Amino acid sequence: MVVTGIGVVSALGVDRERFWRRSRWGCCGVGRVCGWCRRSRAGPFSQDRRGLSLGAAMFVLESWDAARITMPSADGAARAMRAALRDAGLAAEQIGYINADGTGTAVNDTTETRAIREVFPVPPPVSSTKSMHGHALGAAGALEAAATVLALDRGVHPPKVNFRAADAQCELDVIPNTARTLRVEAALSNSFAFGGLNAVLAFARVPDRDWA
Repeated sequence: MVVTGIGVVSALGVDRERFWRRSRWGCCGVGRVCGWCRRSRAGPFSQDRRGLSLGAAMFVLESWDAARITMPSADGAARAMRAALRDAGLAAEQIGYINADGTGTAVNDTTETRAIREVFPVPPPVSSTKSMHGHALGAAGALEAAATVLALDRGVHPPKVNFRAADAQCELDVIPNTARTLRVEAALSNSFAFGGLNAVLAFARVPDRDWA
């Protein structure tokens, strides 16, 4: 997606988000975009030129693993998690927490659950911080990566709030409603977007040492 101008995103109604609950219906997000307006056409090298309008473009050179543009693939998400572990030189058993993509939609949560259970025979605790800060769209991965690093640093795993009833298709320890104190060695942060565009970051604690 290409947007020209200045974009501002806000999340509203977060108290209604019901990630991994049977009655979930997705994130409550509102996006607002304001763009640049022009009264005249661009005219480089013309005597009456008055500057250029702003524009943007991008090329996406990658494969999509989604069955449809909005249908995530458990296999693609699992491959992304395995690739992150491989690049980081970590074993699945070393991961003690996953900050999931967890958008709260019926399809995404069950698909991500299948992917996690494919990579981790005994899944670590999982939560979605989107249940607290909403879906920040392009900024979501950065927010969740920061939350994951803080969880590692402080030994406190953020909860998945607004959890009232478990879904049999989402068999995970989702840290329901209350943060958990647990010091772990490494963690993953998942970001899975439309079209099967998957990104997973692996983080590990620096061994305690005297930096003086």
